[in-house]
Amino acid sequence: MPDVSVDSSFDITSHMEIIMYKHSQRELELQTLRENAKRLKEIHSQLSKSLITLQENKVKLQQEIQTNNQWQLQLNASINNLKMVPTLFGVVNF
Repeated sequence: MPDVSVDSSFDITSHMEIIMYKHSQRELELQTLRENAKRLKEIHSQLSKSLITLQENKVKLQQEIQTNNQWQLQLNASINNLKMVPTLFGVVNF
C-alpha cells in the first residue's frame, strides 16, 4: 500500500474542490438546459397549434375558392343567357 503523506492529502483536498466546482458548474449548465428545453417545448406547442389553425384556414379558403368558382361559372352562364335575350327579339348591339 502506498504511503500517504500530508502533501498527498492536500492534493486530494485541492482535487476534490476542483471536482466539486466542476460538478456545480455542470449542475448549473444542466439547469439552464432544462429551462431551455421547457421553453422550447412551449414554443413548439404554440407553433403546432398555429400550424393546425393555418391548415384548417387553408382548407376553408380552398372550399371558398371552389364555391366562388362555381358562382362565377353560374354568373357567366346567366350573363351569356341575358346577352341572348336581345338576339331572340331581333335587337342587335344591345
